[in-house]
Amino acid sequence: MRTWLVAAVAVFTAVGAGARTPESESGKELYDRYCASCHGVDAKGGEAAKETVAAPPDLTRIASSGAEGFHDALVRDVVDGRYHTDVEREMPVWGAALTQGEIASIVEYLRSLQEGGPR
Repeated sequence: MRTWLVAAVAVFTAVGAGARTPESESGKELYDRYCASCHGVDAKGGEAAKETVAAPPDLTRIASSGAEGFHDALVRDVVDGRYHTDVEREMPVWGAALTQGEIASIVEYLRSLQEGGPR
């Protein structure tokens, strides 16, 4: 079994078992907990990314990757993962483990990291 899959299962287990107050964690804290292992602390790629088939994208370049900049709704849907079931993905479906408020906090944090391009 791949290391990233084991890590994802461990995170899902910890989410279910941990007593946390969702609103008590900032977008950065949530990103660090759930995203940084693959996307890196700097959002440009992490250690677990070496185990994936496709390299995770540089999340600091979302705004400059499209003509229209950073789209909160699209980024939220990708993080959530429950709405694009027809697309093969290696990224965990965080909508099954995180609240919509937590996902929104992560999206806002990702918006703050954007380099170049419209925000």
